[in-house]
Amino acid sequence: LSLSLSLPEKVRCFGIRPDAMNAPIIDPLQGDFPEVIEEYLQHGNMKCIAFNRRGTLLAAGCADGSCIIWDFETRGIAKELQDKDCVAPITSVCWSKYGHYILASATDKSLTLWDVINGEKIARITLQQTTMHVRLHPGSCTPSVCLACPLSSAPILVDLNTGSSTVLPVS
Repeated sequence: LSLSLSLPEKVRCFGIRPDAMNAPIIDPLQGDFPEVIEEYLQHGNMKCIAFNRRGTLLAAGCADGSCIIWDFETRGIAKELQDKDCVAPITSVCWSKYGHYILASATDKSLTLWDVINGEKIARITLQQTTMHVRLHPGSCTPSVCLACPLSSAPILVDLNTGSSTVLPVS
């Protein structure tokens, strides 16, 4: 499992101390980490996050079942996605390839596909187990297939159009 994020320049470039530029010896225990918190993005209790492909939007799954989308350029909330049928904490969020859709999994065993622009729920599917991690298939413009990884069983391929699921064999 690997994680790669593309962060805006403002976030990436504030970790080096100016006095360290002239230091003859660099402390090996001093990492290239931010020393100052620039600002907070707050809106309740967040459980999981995912940047879009460009790194301009950040989706956060909340403990109340909502999904908040922050615009990193304006530092404001761009959209709040709330399903009245889901009040369970979100366990995973995933952007579609072009950033038009978000898939969220929750502790109530549900998967919800959202249209980000309209703020509309496109599909809601309930599985047999709680999904800890979910990913949309990257090959299509309109998401139709996802991979759901439950806590204690094999990964599951889920057709978001029909709701059918296939457990993948693990050897």
